[in-house]
Amino acid sequence: MTHIEAMKQGLGALEVEDMACRYEKEATPEYIAKAITSLRQAIAEAEKQEPKRLWLWKNFVDGRPEYWAFDNPYPCVSAQGDPLTLGEPCGWAFLKPSVNGRPDRSEQEVINTVTRLAAHGIKEIT
Repeated sequence: MTHIEAMKQGLGALEVEDMACRYEKEATPEYIAKAITSLRQAIAEAEKQEPKRLWLWKNFVDGRPEYWAFDNPYPCVSAQGDPLTLGEPCGWAFLKPSVNGRPDRSEQEVINTVTRLAAHGIKEIT
């Protein structure tokens, strides 16, 4: 269980307790409301800091390699479905927020460059 999952579980327990206090008119609703607010803020801050892990599979489409990324190591396309038959992941990546450092180049230009290089068997852009 990650830190974020643990905090979310704690928040859920506090929210249940808060509802019980409100209906039973106990003297602690203010304390629980403050704890819930603090925990929500901690979760939001932790979610900003903890990068999202994406599991990678190398796949071939029309004879060209491409990577597929999923947010768990045994992905299903639906909640009740069977795991996709992708085999074991080949690695992982972390999704981190960023800004475009080259606004002069469009995403399509980068895709065209990568596609052109891949067609010539070049694996890295130098």
